Amino acid sequence: MSYIVTLLYPVGQKPFDLNYYLKNYMTLVQKRWEQYGLQDWEVVKLDLVRGNQIKCILRFKDEAGNAKAVGDSDNIIGDIPNYTDTKPAMNQGVSVGGGKN
Repeated sequence: MSYIVTLLYPVGQKPFDLNYYLKNYMTLVQKRWEQYGLQDWEVVKLDLVRGNQIKCILRFKDEAGNAKAVGDSDNIIGDIPNYTDTKPAMNQGVSVGGGKN
């Protein structure tokens, strides 16, 4: 099954630049990490009730691919200040089930 990485961005002092995130940052992520098995990604704009504003879901072919992507992430991490003043919380693990209607 796929290896899933979820990033949760908390509300910061400055507005989150969603346009930059989608058009520049995620394009960089996709181009850079597709060689490591990044299969797809999804960005969710959250309600602010729980203190988070954006959730990003990255789906890799396997854990080894994700590990390689993390090893090649300096430019990606360095770009974070261009769209937010916060640091994302990361959760990761193996997909164990799913479904579609």
